[in-house]
Amino acid sequence: MLELSDNRIMGFVRDFKVTPRRNTWQILIGCLFILSACSEFQGYVNPNLGPHLYKNVAMIVSKSTNSIESALLEEVTQRVEQRLDNFSYFSEFYSKSQTQSYLQQHLPLQLQMNQFETTFALTGISDKNITSQFGKALHVEQLLMIQVDELPCSECDVGKQLLIKFNLVDVFTGTLLWRGRVLKELVAENRESSVFRTMVMQSVELMLDEFTSSFKASDQSWVTNNFKKMAIFI
Repeated sequence: MLELSDNRIMGFVRDFKVTPRRNTWQILIGCLFILSACSEFQGYVNPNLGPHLYKNVAMIVSKSTNSIESALLEEVTQRVEQRLDNFSYFSEFYSKSQTQSYLQQHLPLQLQMNQFETTFALTGISDKNITSQFGKALHVEQLLMIQVDELPCSECDVGKQLLIKFNLVDVFTGTLLWRGRVLKELVAENRESSVFRTMVMQSVELMLDEFTSSFKASDQSWVTNNFKKMAIFI
């Protein structure tokens, strides 16, 4: 996948001047080049994802810093819920508000889950002793954790980078089922609020596309493999 830093992309935009010799196709190709260069997705899909389809899933959205405005985080949350609420590969989907509402009524479990989120964000280790209690209480098999943050970056123009991360975990085994991350350098040109919002929402859309397509591909693969196994006994 092609990856370019934002300052190189913005330089391309500044240098790209429309002249009579640049026709419409050249402009369109240039725009497509910019859009593809912005996509910096890294992901992992559990090779045995098939048996984990059609499960109950609860969502948690978090941020570790105050750099992301609450209104923008809420917009991200609403978009994710909109895309996944009727997702055909989930049996039931519990929104952020539904999950929070339950945890607020069960303070000990909420404190444990807060600790789990912090530990998982730092180490990537899932404590199934905590998540299994969460799963039994909410009657869910999987936990989708979404993180939107700004992180330090010594090589970035303004010293920060945008992080958007999805993690889907089996609450009873601690198995990581899906992980996706979009990491983008922040530069002076994209610190203006409307531009930053657009960058965040485009990155979230990319993440959702990758997430949903992984389930579709795993379902097709799982069905094909099981038909092959059945054919052996026929």
